[in-house]
Amino acid sequence: MIRNLILTLLVIFCAHFNSYAQNNEIILDCEVAQELPVCDLQDFDDSQFTNPDPANANPPGGDLCGGGVFNNPGWISFVTGSTDIEVTISPLLDDITGLPLCDTVPGGQTGIQVALWEGCPDAGGNCVAGDANCSDQPITLTASGLDIGQTYNLTIDGCAGSVCTVSIMINSAQA
Repeated sequence: MIRNLILTLLVIFCAHFNSYAQNNEIILDCEVAQELPVCDLQDFDDSQFTNPDPANANPPGGDLCGGGVFNNPGWISFVTGSTDIEVTISPLLDDITGLPLCDTVPGGQTGIQVALWEGCPDAGGNCVAGDANCSDQPITLTASGLDIGQTYNLTIDGCAGSVCTVSIMINSAQA
């Protein structure tokens, strides 16, 4: 009964904000992204994004999630319809060299780090899941125990400011 009520309210919420949604674009600021959530994480399945240049980034303070720091994050906000999700973020490979499409920054670092937040870091949010290990290989992020109807914020951040083009695969996000 309560689950049906929550799902009904979720549909109403999504219908109301449908015209304001992110249109499958990455947003530079968590709090702006959170005001424009998409209603179905599956809308981002097989999407490609490039995280922002560090000169244009608006990184929050604090750590990414259990380590690492924000450098040049991009944000995707969504209203979850599932208690469990699994998302794989993969740096794309250059067709000629086979190397990841990531700029190497001074010090030789390259790659991405990712995290899922309930709320935003600068607004008292909580990190739900994350991988701050700076990888130019695919990262699979798994989160469970999510609250259906709650807005969550996925961030894709470049290691030490690395700018990467990535693909996003939604492996599971069903209720």
